Amino acid sequence: MRKMISFILMCCMVFLVVQTFPIAAIDNVEYAWRLVEIIDQKNEDGWALYDGGVWKFDRKYERGAFYVRVWQQNQDTYFAYGTKAVWSVPPAIIKGGEKVTLTLDMFETENTHKGNTSGSSANADFAPVGLGLGTRGYDLFSNKDGIVDIALNGAAVAAVSETMTGTAPKAGYNGQNRIALRVSYHHGTGFATYYVYEWQPYKPLEVGENRGESFTYGNRLMWREYGGIGYRLYRSQNSSELGVSVTDFYITGHSFADVNLNPTMTYYYTVKPVLAEADPLNGISEQLGPSIATFTATSGDEAIAGESKHFIMMQMDNPKMSVNGLTKEVDPGRGTVPMIISSRTMVPIRAIVEAMGGSIKWDGIERKITMTARGNIVEMWIGKTDMRINGVSKAMDVAPVIQNERTYVPVRFAAENLNAQIDWINSTREAVIIYTSED
Repeated sequence: MRKMISFILMCCMVFLVVQTFPIAAIDNVEYAWRLVEIIDQKNEDGWALYDGGVWKFDRKYERGAFYVRVWQQNQDTYFAYGTKAVWSVPPAIIKGGEKVTLTLDMFETENTHKGNTSGSSANADFAPVGLGLGTRGYDLFSNKDGIVDIALNGAAVAAVSETMTGTAPKAGYNGQNRIALRVSYHHGTGFATYYVYEWQPYKPLEVGENRGESFTYGNRLMWREYGGIGYRLYRSQNSSELGVSVTDFYITGHSFADVNLNPTMTYYYTVKPVLAEADPLNGISEQLGPSIATFTATSGDEAIAGESKHFIMMQMDNPKMSVNGLTKEVDPGRGTVPMIISSRTMVPIRAIVEAMGGSIKWDGIERKITMTARGNIVEMWIGKTDMRINGVSKAMDVAPVIQNERTYVPVRFAAENLNAQIDWINSTREAVIIYTSED
């Protein structure tokens, strides 16, 4: 009996000990504040009455930069002064509790009456989205002396340059998953830029996950998601220079095939996230974040200089493709993905042919696909390895098939017979189609 009681007590103690230790979390996903929107609050030019005289305010606004010029006409006296405040751009991703540093440069642009106090001030804070300028946020930025409102005094201080630091909240206000990092400028009235963040899953960049490598016809580059609305990829032949953007538009995906290169030449690449697009009519320039990836790659020996080339890049089991850096669906609205059949890459071909400027027809009676693009007509039949190019018969080693009500064709045979080149990148399981502009 004593042995039985001892055994029971021992089991209870083991159970208690096991329960004392915490169970490791299965879900290792991190969360962070990710920039999702930028809201500008500005006021139009206007008039204001003050001390019996008339003041005119001329206000100009650029995202994160604010300018005010004031004139006063009071009896026979006239004077004017102007001030400008410029804030740096905050990061696209901020971890909860992270210290965020912004720079502020504020200075007079003119002052014809040095005895006058300009009355300009600037501040920054974390605040609920939509909080008005007249209300303080919950987490204020301050300089090294703890000052939160940075002011100009026309008689004494004509310029200031400050480093302002604030702490990001660890969760949303009142259970909300959105916050605003607000940079403001005040002179009689307020201006502000609201950088709106959302609490989202986030996987930090890991060493080695950014990848740049050469293939036969160019360089292929891939980087981890950072945040913002897109990316700028810069190319240079000098490692100490940023170089030029490889596209006129920003890239919407996380990979790019650079095919407009000279053969066997070393290139240096830099990736920067685009935080907000330009608004030229309102004098707002495109806003970029910090460099998030750099690459060095030497182009392949079959890269062709002097021709304007385009690319389509597809990845196995991925329903999206990249067409010259713009992300599109392989099979719009269907979620269809490229697949490997009999060691060949098979794709729903319509979106690819149309991306090349061509057209495609389906003959249900003959079960025939006709592709027309780049001066060639390619015909294929479901279940047959026969094909025709401009009326001339040829053979393939794998036949088109129908799966999930979609027609799959071997992309290599289709692309090469439409006067395009195709290459396969083993490391990422991607097929890259390269073709030149038609005259």
